[in-house]
Amino acid sequence: AESMQKQLVHLREKIIPRAEKRIKRASYFSQRTLEGLSEHNTVMLNYLNLKNELVNLRLEYEKTIAELFALTGESLKEHRP
Repeated sequence: AESMQKQLVHLREKIIPRAEKRIKRASYFSQRTLEGLSEHNTVMLNYLNLKNELVNLRLEYEKTIAELFALTGESLKEHRP
């Protein structure tokens, strides 16, 4: 569960912001050339894949935490912020 949490934080705080910066750069070039438009398309698809990965990882993390609490008998509501 800790490694999943680290992955979530890394994706959310490092990878996604870098991808957003790349989108801005790619959108500038997409207006100039056909090759730039192709690059923009690739960047957007990669960004969407990263966002999808973030959602899937979050779901897996939540499921793992719920299973851990079920095994230990603790209430999940007590540990939520």
